[in-house]
Amino acid sequence: MKKTFLTILAFLLVFYLPFINKAVHIDDGNFIEMSKAMDFPLSVKPGYIYYFMGNRTDNYSPFDSTHPPFIPFYLKLISSAAGGYKDYLLHAGFLIFPVLLLLSTVLLAKELGVDQTAAVMFICGNAALLPVSHNLMADLPMFSLWMLASYFFITGIKRDIRCRMVSAFLVITIAALMSYQTIFLLPAFFIYVVSNNKVNNKMMVFFSIPVAAITLVLLYIAAHYPSPVSGIINEVKRGLEPDRIFNKGMSIPLYTGLSAVFLLPMKYREIKSTKKNYFLALFSVLVVIPPVLTLSYSLWSSLWLIILASSGIFSLIFATRIVRDNIDDRPINFFFLTWIVLVLFYNILFMPFGAFRYIMPVIAPLTFIFLKNTPRTKALMMSGVLTALLGFAVACGDYIYASSYRDFSDEVRKTVGRSGDRVWYIGEWGMHYYMDKNGFRYLTAGANEPGEGDLIIIADIPKLWGPSPELYSRMKLIDVRETRTWYPVRVMGLHVRAGYYSSLWGYLPFAISVQPIERFGIFRVIM
Repeated sequence: MKKTFLTILAFLLVFYLPFINKAVHIDDGNFIEMSKAMDFPLSVKPGYIYYFMGNRTDNYSPFDSTHPPFIPFYLKLISSAAGGYKDYLLHAGFLIFPVLLLLSTVLLAKELGVDQTAAVMFICGNAALLPVSHNLMADLPMFSLWMLASYFFITGIKRDIRCRMVSAFLVITIAALMSYQTIFLLPAFFIYVVSNNKVNNKMMVFFSIPVAAITLVLLYIAAHYPSPVSGIINEVKRGLEPDRIFNKGMSIPLYTGLSAVFLLPMKYREIKSTKKNYFLALFSVLVVIPPVLTLSYSLWSSLWLIILASSGIFSLIFATRIVRDNIDDRPINFFFLTWIVLVLFYNILFMPFGAFRYIMPVIAPLTFIFLKNTPRTKALMMSGVLTALLGFAVACGDYIYASSYRDFSDEVRKTVGRSGDRVWYIGEWGMHYYMDKNGFRYLTAGANEPGEGDLIIIADIPKLWGPSPELYSRMKLIDVRETRTWYPVRVMGLHVRAGYYSSLWGYLPFAISVQPIERFGIFRVIM
């Protein structure tokens, strides 16, 4: 117990507390706006105005979002207790989820006979997870509860402890109220039940708990507010467009490969033990070369993408072979393999685009499959340390990128003084949040309101819409401000072809570059 406590405490001190004042980032601001539009208990503030993607909604309801209401509700609780939406206090309130993740990882590793410290470094320190762990979105909270539910479920089934089984499904229900994709984890649970010959009426009642909860929530929302179902269907349709299917099909093996880049060498001896694995490795390389070449990246970037994508494909194939060949504890191995398959399934068919954070749930089952029956060695610990250091390096780059919008908006406020109401901006995510916070005006896609002398600021990366043609004809570029840093990790930007949060910006999970973090074009309305 002492070792478990020290492992969790050390990881929190090194990998989480330094990021506690991270700027509101990516979709954090949308969840905050949802929480601001809510009243206690679950009701909507009348006449709430909401801006998103260049559009204005006058009577916004947070309940018609494609996200369930738990995270906005939790943010509402934190802000009420903290006396406002303060960055460091919001992140402090979210520390409960990293603690749950660390604890669940350690307990699961112990239950499976996997080295606990290595499991924490490979899973919690992974570049696919650690940067997202410092945000205020649903990804990390959902995943931490998946891990906790898995621990309760596995130990409950093995030891026939009914209260743990019930706890598992209650935890899964909370996770489903954070993200609807949690429902896709239930078939993996069912596979584990069937493998252990535990199917009975009581077990089926347990499975009905999260399904009934989500159904009741959706029915309540549909009865009182606009239904989120149409929005979810539109997101799915968008993700099924041919270019989006290619986008996801390309990004999934890339991100899986980066997640397992230091994990795969742990199976080196097993890999070289049979010629079949050499053919599988060659197949993995050959199958990714044509799609990578269509991207027209530089030679070094293309080689990097080929290595990552082929490693991802080979890792998934090799994990399947491990599960097939390992006769010891097949139920748990099939549980993890089903988990992986289901995550890949909903990523391909239901997610709107490819993103590193969407692959995050694959990390845990893939890690446990690879590390089971792997003894603690210097090579294992070194690979774990390298995984955590890479995750930390990307997290630092993400922290700096998130800060760029907070710092820039503060600089503009100090520069323009009382003329803030004559400053307009185009940009989503953190830029939207901080420019609003400093009193600047959101420029909608069709607006022609800015008058002569007004300023319009447009950021490169979160520019998800443009000014109207009539307004654009009256705009004159007067300055370009660049946010620079000595730190070389870039996580987002078409100029570096990196798309950590969406591969629509680039297929590199991150880039090493001296390019600016962000560029802001400043325009004057001239007539």
